[in-house]
Amino acid sequence: MCLGIDLMFKFIFIIVFSYFLAACGSGGGSQGLGNSVVDSEEAQDSGSNSDDPDEIPTDDIEEPAESSLNVTVPFNISKTTTHSQFGSLAISSDNTIHVTWIDNGDVLYSKSTDNGVSFTSSEVIVPQTFTYQFDYSKITSTLGAIHITWTAYDNNNGAEIFYIRSIDEGESFSNPELISLDDAYNSYGSEITSDGINRIGISWNNQGGGGGRSRFTISEDEGLTFSTPKTLINQGLSPLLYLTPSEIYSTWSSLVANDGNIFFSKSVDSGASYSSPKNISQVAFNDRTWNGDMTSDEDGTIYSTWESGTAGQTNVMLATSIDGGSSFSPPIVISESEVYSFCPSITSNGANKIYVAWSTDEDGFRTYIVESNDGGKSFSEKQQLTMISTDGGCPNISMNGPEHIRMIWQDTGLGVNELPDIFYSELELTLFQ
Repeated sequence: MCLGIDLMFKFIFIIVFSYFLAACGSGGGSQGLGNSVVDSEEAQDSGSNSDDPDEIPTDDIEEPAESSLNVTVPFNISKTTTHSQFGSLAISSDNTIHVTWIDNGDVLYSKSTDNGVSFTSSEVIVPQTFTYQFDYSKITSTLGAIHITWTAYDNNNGAEIFYIRSIDEGESFSNPELISLDDAYNSYGSEITSDGINRIGISWNNQGGGGGRSRFTISEDEGLTFSTPKTLINQGLSPLLYLTPSEIYSTWSSLVANDGNIFFSKSVDSGASYSSPKNISQVAFNDRTWNGDMTSDEDGTIYSTWESGTAGQTNVMLATSIDGGSSFSPPIVISESEVYSFCPSITSNGANKIYVAWSTDEDGFRTYIVESNDGGKSFSEKQQLTMISTDGGCPNISMNGPEHIRMIWQDTGLGVNELPDIFYSELELTLFQ
């Protein structure tokens, strides 16, 4: 491992959200150099208490007063006396809600088996050691397992990506497995996704490749084995993967100077090769982009979100593809604000119906959500989701049934010692109708 953490990565964390998870990566544009999977020589397109007796009673939390969307009483999942951050949410096939986060350098976990009415007590599933402390955990699920990845830093600020899984719904976890290559370059900011069946993909940033590169690995057997890590693109950061049973969709933020765009590529051979990158953000010269989130709906429409803008102002953007990524719609502005809009999270509900949530830095922090019933061509008026305090934000949303969205976020309101905790709420969608 090498010394030092990428300064650009730290800078993004500071300017976007001092406490919360910033969108990993940084702007940039034309594609990679060297031995990446994407061929740079090809032409490119320009409720109730849990079982923890020390839980803060939910009766002490007032119902959100300003939100015009029906949101259940926030539930404090983490309830620790230290700093909880980087929460991630997954829902397994039996509707169990799984949440992981980082607290004081440890990886923690909690779950709900009663649709979010209660959660198990916070459990340290990977404690930090003298050698490593942890950051930025992410979770996903397949039919027979749940999967967690995170960044581990050593005493010399070297960083690598690790992984664990549980095949008994979170009752026990495997030993940590090194996923990134110990190649004298820092690896950090991992993301994890699955096709919901047996395939999972992990992607991350790596400091090699002329200033930064996007890497990934694929498992076809629910995390039992992984492919050798490959470089998706050089001079690109914050890679995202989205898996279907037959394809892998990938997006990333370019690092090439003066050309800050989001690019898309797909693979039909488990990541052995990728299509020519497509510029889907089309940002102005010298603008920057930060990769956000990606999903698809029942009809196979692909939805990609990101942050785009300049110093002092960013907007949440969206582009869609109805032909498997061969082409994308012109990007549209979702947030429409003159402040920082960040942490976009997207989820789908049936054919052509999607929801996008994000936070802004106005009056502390505010969080909003919008709905589209026509595949992202138009959106409802944004609805503000009133958090517990003005320090709450960075939502992570996921559909669970036709009328409910599960959401977690980070907030200092009613947190122990006024330090951030991870909170959960359920959103009922009837007011969008």
